[in-house]
Amino acid sequence: MARATHEAGDAPAIAFVAEAERCPVCDGALKVYKSRSRRMITLAAGPFRAIETLKQCRTDSSHPILGSQSLARLVKPRQHGGYDLIVHVGRARYLEHKQRGEIQAELYRKRGIELSTGSLSYLCDRFLTHLEALHLARVPQLRSALGEVYPLHIDATCEHGKGGLFVCMDGWRGWVLVAGRIPSEHEGHLRPLVEKTTRLFGDPIATVRDRQARVAPTRLPPCARRASSI
Repeated sequence: MARATHEAGDAPAIAFVAEAERCPVCDGALKVYKSRSRRMITLAAGPFRAIETLKQCRTDSSHPILGSQSLARLVKPRQHGGYDLIVHVGRARYLEHKQRGEIQAELYRKRGIELSTGSLSYLCDRFLTHLEALHLARVPQLRSALGEVYPLHIDATCEHGKGGLFVCMDGWRGWVLVAGRIPSEHEGHLRPLVEKTTRLFGDPIATVRDRQARVAPTRLPPCARRASSI
């Protein structure tokens, strides 16, 4: 349950009350435990102050404290940026290739949302974290879509002394299967990512590497060594 009020000179306050009516452990009655307040920002509502009313079991205080699921669907606990804001910023940065300053100006102009470039960087990092979690959760569906065979294309982009990015792709579809930051193109840094790829998506029918990128030769796990290397 959510209810909005406005306070002079401040962001609107929105009340969220835990929706549960019975204790999930013993099915006993609940009572109000306490209320807590935190500031947050969502793309839909802009900045606001969430006032959440928590509940607990009336007969056994060791049972879990219950919060508002409506609030949890908007913003992760102990965070301030809403999921919709994370997706908006992440898409603008990585799909539309906008710079942080462009995103910052657009959010203020269109939504009245003020964020520092540091906050935008943090939201971008969270977007990538959530995207990786979703990618891993969908591995069974992705593996099914790949079929029984796929060519593994490996590519590393490194600046001397600065590390870089190593990518394992399905060469036919251009899908990124696994990617990770690496300190160098040494085999010891590449091998774990190749092994993770074959563990998640099965053995490739071939491995392809960009010779111009000087990717160090990487030994595949024994089960995948029969694949040819181009």
